This record gives sequence, C-alpha cells and structure tokens, in this order.
Amino acid sequence: MASTRRELIPLIEQGVIPPEQVTRAVQASGLHPSPRAWALFIDRLLLWLGGLALAFAVLFFIAYNWAEMGRWLRFDVVQAAMVLAVGIAVWHKASPMVQRVALTSATLLVGVLLALFGQVYQTGADPWQLFFTWALLALPWVWVARFELLWVLWLGLLNLVVGLYFRTWGGPFGVLVSSDAALWGLFGLNTLALATWEWGARCRNWSRQWALRLLAVGSGVPMTLLTMRLIVDAGLVWSPMLAIYSLWLAVLYGVYRYWRPDLFMIAGGQAVALGRRLAGGKSAADHHRGTGDGRWGRGMAKAATSGDFPVTNNVNDLSVRLSQAGIPLNEPTSPAQLQTPWFVRALQAFSGWLAALFLLGFIAMGVVFVVESPAASLGLGLVMIGAAYGLFCKARGDVLEHLALAVSLAGQLLIAWALVEFWNVSTYLWWSLLALQCALALVMPSQVHRTFSAFTASLALYMALAVNAMAPAAGGLVLLALALLWLNEFRCSGRIQDVQAWGYGLLIGLLVMQGLAHSGHSFAFWFDAQSTNAFAWSAPWLNAVFVALSLALLLYTIPHSKTHWGLYLSPLALLLVSFYAPSVGQGLVVVLLGFAIGHRLVLGLGVLSLLVGIGSYYYWLDATLLTKALTLLVLGGGLLALRWTLLKWLSVAENSPSTSVEGHGK
Repeated sequence: MASTRRELIPLIEQGVIPPEQVTRAVQASGLHPSPRAWALFIDRLLLWLGGLALAFAVLFFIAYNWAEMGRWLRFDVVQAAMVLAVGIAVWHKASPMVQRVALTSATLLVGVLLALFGQVYQTGADPWQLFFTWALLALPWVWVARFELLWVLWLGLLNLVVGLYFRTWGGPFGVLVSSDAALWGLFGLNTLALATWEWGARCRNWSRQWALRLLAVGSGVPMTLLTMRLIVDAGLVWSPMLAIYSLWLAVLYGVYRYWRPDLFMIAGGQAVALGRRLAGGKSAADHHRGTGDGRWGRGMAKAATSGDFPVTNNVNDLSVRLSQAGIPLNEPTSPAQLQTPWFVRALQAFSGWLAALFLLGFIAMGVVFVVESPAASLGLGLVMIGAAYGLFCKARGDVLEHLALAVSLAGQLLIAWALVEFWNVSTYLWWSLLALQCALALVMPSQVHRTFSAFTASLALYMALAVNAMAPAAGGLVLLALALLWLNEFRCSGRIQDVQAWGYGLLIGLLVMQGLAHSGHSFAFWFDAQSTNAFAWSAPWLNAVFVALSLALLLYTIPHSKTHWGLYLSPLALLLVSFYAPSVGQGLVVVLLGFAIGHRLVLGLGVLSLLVGIGSYYYWLDATLLTKALTLLVLGGGLLALRWTLLKWLSVAENSPSTSVEGHGK
C-alpha cells in the first residue's frame, strides 16, 4: 500500500505517465483494493469491532452500580466471559486472527476482574499494584498469542506500572528519593525491551516493523528529558548520567549504522545530541553555524539513498506493470527529487522554528512599541504574510520553509487581533478567518503551509458554526470535504501534492474537533450556552447526513461485482448502529477511506479516531451504563453474526495467503 503510493506519485509528477492515462495507471498499479481485498478487510474489521464490543459490554455491565446483583454473580459474569474468550482461542477450528482477537479480549477482561476485586473488597492497594498484577497475569496469554500489537500493549502496561510506582514511592523500593527516578525506570525498561526485541528479530524471526521504532522512542524520550534536566541545572558539572548518555548514543549509532542500518534510529540519536549541544552553552548562532544551516540533515537524507540504509526508491516493478497494462510511459520531464524521510524533515523543521523564535521575538518587541491601532496591525500582518510568500518562493529546504511558516503565522495572528478589535468574538470574525485561511491554502507555494491553513480553516468553520449552536455539524461537513478531496486525489495530476496537503490538514482538524468534543472542554461550550438559534436541533441530523453522504461517495468507488454485493451492507450496518455516537461513524468512514485510497497514514488516523469515539461512549450521559452494556452486547453479537454471514456469502477463506490488509496493492 505505502510503497505503491510512493512509487506512483513521482511517476505522475515527473510526467512519465501521461495525464490522460493517470486514471488507468492508478487502476493498474493496484493502489486501490480489489473486491476480494475489500471482503478480507471488512472481515477483519467486523471481527475486531465485534470482539472488542463484547469485551467492553462486560466492562460496562460490571461498572454499573448494581443494587440487586451480589458480588459473586458479578465475579461469575467476568470469569465466564474470560473462560469463553480463552475457549475460543484454544478451539482447534479457530483461525490465527480469531485467536488473537479472543486473547486480546481475555487480556482486557483480566483488568476488569482485578478492578472488580478492588472495588468489592476495598483493598486500598496502590494503583501500580493493580496494573502490575494485570501485566503479570496476562503474560501467558500475550506470549501464546504471538501478536505484535498485544505485546506493545503489555509493554505499555509495564510503562504505566513504572511511572505509577515511582510517583508513589519516589525511588527504588522507597529508599532513593529522586524526581528523575521514573525517567530512569522508563529508560531502563524500554531499552531492555528494545534489546530483547532486536535479539528476537534476529534469532527468532520476530517482526521488525513499527514496534521496534516505538520502543526506541520509549527509550529515547526519557533519555532526552534526563539530558535536558541535567543541562538546565547550571551548578551541575559532572554526573554519571553523562557517561550513560555517551554510551547509549554510541551504542545506538553503532547498532543502527553498521549492524542493522536504520535511518529513523540515527535521526533520533541526532535529536538527542542536538538537545545536548544547544544547552551546552552554545548560542543559537553558533549552533546554526555548527550545523551548516541544515547540512547535517541533508547529509542524512543523502545517506538514505546511498545504499547504507534500507530506503526503497525503485520504480522498475511498477513501470513494468504499467507497461504490461498497455499504458505508454514517457521520459521524465524533470529529474527525480530526493525523498527525504519524514523524521529527518522533522529535525530540519525544528531548526527552522528555532531560528524563527529569535526573529519573531525581535518583531514582537517592535510591535509592542509601534503598533497601537487595529489598522496598523492589519497592515503589518499583511506585510508579514507577503514576506512569508517571498521566503517560500526562495526556500529550497525545510529550514527556510518553516522559518517562512513562522513569519506567516505571526502575520496571521496580527490580522486576527485586528479583526477581534473590529468585530469582537462574533460570527463575522470566524467567517473572515475561514476566508483568510482558504485563500492562504490556495495561494501559498508551500505544502506545509497548505496543511496548516486547511487545519486552521477547519477550526474556524467549527467556531463559526458554534456561535450559532451548530457545532455538531462541523465534523460531518469536514468529513465530507475530506472524502471529496482524497477520492479525487488523481483527478488533476498537477496538484496531487496540494490535494494531499489539504487532506492532511482537514484530517488533523477533524481529529482535534473530535478530541474537544470527547474531552468535554469544547470551545463551543460557551457559545452553545448563549446561542438561541432556532435550528440548533438540526445540527446532529446534518452531521449524520454529511457522514452518510461521505459513506455513499466512498461506496461508489468500490469495484462493482455481483459476487461481492454484501460488502455494501457491512459499513451501512455499522453506521446505522453507531448513529447515536457521531464520532464513531466519522472514525469508521475515515478508516474505510484510508483503505479505499491505499493510504496507510489515513487508515491509521482513522483507527485512532474510531478508538477515541468508542472510548468516549463510556462518558456519554444520555444513557445508563446498563443500557450501554446491553447495546454493546447486541452490537458485538450482531457484528460477529454479520461477519459469519458474509463469510458464507462471499466464500472468504480464513487461511488465504492474501489476508494482509496491505496485500491488495502488491
């Protein structure tokens, strides 16, 4: 999925694929899933959603404040659910995927059982003891499952145990009191887990995908925080941490430079070294000269294409497939551009913002003493946006590009302040900011700025509707725009990068709006309390209509096949069942959208959105926990029954070699 997209888009941008052949090329590349791939994906989606719904149904059922149900009956319910999950996992006819779902549900039920035990008997134990016992009891099932995600969740429990333990006692066994004890504990745990996983990947064929990088982040972040704490302590001359830091950095470089090359790991080490260098007494100007204005980042990017690091940039296989499909290929009209990895670009962006802080600080001092009127602020803001446009036109790297973004952001803040002085916090203010961000998203010659402007435009739309008590409709409207953009990504071959930038911005804005709604701290709360809009009742219905339209557009893109007509039933059923939880429907559509366009990042963010929506259902006050438990019970059973029915209809083999979600693009 991801490799096909990385290979296809450069061919289109370089003119290798004629514009009139782009649609055929996308179909021939295998980027979009086939009917069978859709069947397999929905099969897995129904299985996971159904299993998790049943597990959460037990949790909600037990959490309900029962006056009639005795303690033993509640224990029996949880234990019966655990026995059922384990029984399904050991059933000889169960597929590996079914076993993983069952063992994941059983692991969650262990936590439910321990929480119930503590609630009934009022044990008074510290929180870390609950999670430690949970991790200890779930270890056999995690080991048997051999499931990467379950291992990561188990390690997450251990990280939580370490954090809670040192928060409670302050040091090992309550003797060594130190504010850094928790960071040292997290660093040691994750470093040990990283070393163990690397050994298993080399000797036991364990997976080397995202889990290793996540563990590396878990090891590097505590070390970075410890380094920063050491640096800011001006009176500290020597500490054993310096030796540990140097050894850790040397081992990191040696392992991932020579033993198993991985540019992501090297970039992480560079970030830690940069933090130490910045705080070691050097000025920003010295650092800027020492790094050669981002030359280290460009050197790392060059190494990514040299053969020392496993970064694939070969399009021969895709070109052969396109030629076999009868698509004529031209000579490239422009040379292939170096595709810098995102983590290297993130480090270069950090350098740009570091330089921008000093520039913006100087400008802010001048604004305080010079600008005294909204008109002057408006004029200066427009000048700064114009200056940012000029910098974007001259930018050839991420450092200068992010410096220009910071200048543009400062100009936008000045304009926003002037508009507040003119119109206060009213509808006119938010609609004006929405128009400004839409114009900048179209005009600014920077994909980073287009993403930022699309994100800000989505929030401005949210606030504009919130003033009139119509905030719930904003999420559905943004989702509809998101679907229209991504589904027409290749319609205009010359603006693929622009469409992607707008799509990323809108998707991030949708996640932020969902987070605000779920946390209960929405910006729209104050507006909703004061609004008297007579049509406010229609906002949830409009959101549902927009979500349904987005789903309809998505279903229209699925390849038509008489054999696979049942595919249309599954998302519709899920949408109808989750109607009272709009965020669940939005997350589901984003998940299906990410799979439909073959975009792994969109798919992952959709899963995140779906999980946030499901988690927020617990705090939904319009229904009791008992009602929620029964609803989840019916939902989980219905989804699993629907999966079984679709398996019969579609004749999907459980042990098919192409059961991987990513396999449809190969």
